[in-house]
Amino acid sequence: MISNKTKYVICFLLLWVVSCNQEKDMKATSPPDNGQRLVAEKAMVSSAHPLASKIGVEIMKKGGNAIDAAVATAFAVGVVEPEMSGIGGGGAMVVWLEEDNKGIYIDFYASKRVKTYGDVSSSDWKGQHLLDVGIPGNVAGLLYAEKKYGKLSRQEVMRPAIDLARNGFFMYKVLAENIDESAEKLKKYKGGDIYLPNGDSYPVGKIFKAEKLAESLEKIAKEGRSAFYEGELTQDIIKELNKGGNPVSETDFKNYKVRTKKEPLVTKYKKWTVLSAGPPQTGTEVLQNLNMLEPFDLKELGLPTKSDSAFYILTTVLRVGRTDWGKYNNDPNWVEVPSQILTSKAFAENRASFIFDKSIPESMEPAELPDFKNNKADSIKDHNTTSLATVDKWGNAVALTQTLSNAFGSGAWVDGFFLNNSGINLTRARVDSTLKFQNDYRTRITTISPTIVLSPDSTVKMAIGGAGGGRIPTMVTQNMVYMLDYEMGPRAALRMPRIYPYLDSPTVLVEKGFNGEVLNKARKRGYRFTPTFTYHGRTYVIEKKNGYWVGAADPNHEGGVAGY
Repeated sequence: MISNKTKYVICFLLLWVVSCNQEKDMKATSPPDNGQRLVAEKAMVSSAHPLASKIGVEIMKKGGNAIDAAVATAFAVGVVEPEMSGIGGGGAMVVWLEEDNKGIYIDFYASKRVKTYGDVSSSDWKGQHLLDVGIPGNVAGLLYAEKKYGKLSRQEVMRPAIDLARNGFFMYKVLAENIDESAEKLKKYKGGDIYLPNGDSYPVGKIFKAEKLAESLEKIAKEGRSAFYEGELTQDIIKELNKGGNPVSETDFKNYKVRTKKEPLVTKYKKWTVLSAGPPQTGTEVLQNLNMLEPFDLKELGLPTKSDSAFYILTTVLRVGRTDWGKYNNDPNWVEVPSQILTSKAFAENRASFIFDKSIPESMEPAELPDFKNNKADSIKDHNTTSLATVDKWGNAVALTQTLSNAFGSGAWVDGFFLNNSGINLTRARVDSTLKFQNDYRTRITTISPTIVLSPDSTVKMAIGGAGGGRIPTMVTQNMVYMLDYEMGPRAALRMPRIYPYLDSPTVLVEKGFNGEVLNKARKRGYRFTPTFTYHGRTYVIEKKNGYWVGAADPNHEGGVAGY
């Protein structure tokens, strides 16, 4: 006969074993996910390359915070993923400072000094010129964030990227493919000799060294911002751009400023608080999407892959968000942007009326806001972009996205790095007599959307960002919904097939995995479908789940997660 005391002991041991197994299962990473999913207790980095993520974590182990890690990771990503970003590009970051209970938005996207282009005519844009190169903001933005919010020195956070560039890394498939696809562009400039030795593809698996980039990074680490905006590097960039028809000058570089007087856009989504990047970045679209989705119990409806109701709601919301973004997003230093209206609950309720229409319109009309003029923005889709997320043991977080815009940007290679093609077409902007010089520099609108989510207790729930041009805000929205509404883990959410509505028609790009009956019902309501066989969209995310940081790098790329 077993005594009651013995029974209690046996029950306790069984519960303890189950609990341990559950924790073990949550921490376990199956072989297909090796390096792209991780669970950690204190700190984590998710980025486009495992080496860059590892560098960010090592920085935090040395006493650095999430900002130090983000800056170190961003410089390292520019080394191992030179086609997507680097010191010749620009970007933006959203930061959460736990001790101050405050969100920060830093905009360092590539910009142009307007007065420099007063004599440029439309005909000057024809042919192979470098007029679309903007003043790169990466160096200024990353160094500003490091000095203002980091704990370590500039030299400490830059040293790993310098060593990585000098010692090299193994050429990998995605980079090699991008080199081959951009071969004609690269061959026009000096970088072609390095990335296409003797005109041939660079072998996958062979060590690739970026020694000239290491020298440039070394100068920046030693001299700071001035090395890039007032030094020899500046002169080399100006010389290359002037040769390519861009009248940029020393003044353009010296006077470039990081936009730091902005705050993140904020909305409440159910029980969470969401912070994202404001105009000219595309956080407005992400927040508007979430506000329109908020009234629906998506989990009750079922997954969009299986539920025609969930699919229709999600697709229509994303299409409405795309449409309003296309009309109203702009550079707020030049054109008033109704961000507070676009991200308000009342606006979302009004725009969500499209969801209840029996059939969808062939052409989706943007919202009419009588107090705002329809100032058509000069836009760019940052197809070749990169993103990263960092969190630290103090509760700070960073979501950062940086880009060259197209693969290898303009293709122009200077001192080890590529120059962006992210600059606004100022010829068109200048001839509009209604515009006045409200600011020396003007920035083209972009689709990057670094975002941070807070739990009800105002601690970080998630840091997320994406790459993939116009797909970024729709992709970020969907991944957030899968994690917040459907309670999926980050890796499962990133594996879900995505929906990409077109801006000006009911055509929708769909990744494989949607039930045929679901698509058929949506088709009967007016949607048309185009399958996509390539996965341009990529997400990098870290989420707090059951007391642990759970990170994932998009399975459609060769990114990686590191933590401790």
